[in-house]
Amino acid sequence: VTIKVFGGLTVAEHASNLSELWLPPQGTEYGGKGVLEAWWNISDQAWASADLSFGSTHMDYGGRIRLGWRLWPELSAGLEGGSGGTAEPDLERDTARIGGFLRYEWATGEVSISGGWAAEGTWLEREGPAPFGTVSLLTRF
Repeated sequence: VTIKVFGGLTVAEHASNLSELWLPPQGTEYGGKGVLEAWWNISDQAWASADLSFGSTHMDYGGRIRLGWRLWPELSAGLEGGSGGTAEPDLERDTARIGGFLRYEWATGEVSISGGWAAEGTWLEREGPAPFGTVSLLTRF
């Protein structure tokens, strides 16, 4: 098991009409983000990770669990599930999501693309699932 700590920049764009359903249009916002991740190499091909994160743009927090399979030493595919929300009083929203991912790693970093379905809203007023997609880039410097 390996424990990792990451810190970096969050960039959020709220320009589409869809985002106006729960976020007023604000343009591009920048902030900090921190992540604590636990990584377990189950075998040479299988791995699992769990992480907790906090971002400053909307006081957002989240957690995610991934189960991956190495197709090649550098390329993994797998399933992920997670939940998150925001501590900002005007934007109190919870999100639960489930999906899949592709992850490519190299000696000094990784890029990950994930997508699936997310249900947003408060836990008492959960809305139906909608598609989501994310791209993450991690590099050492």
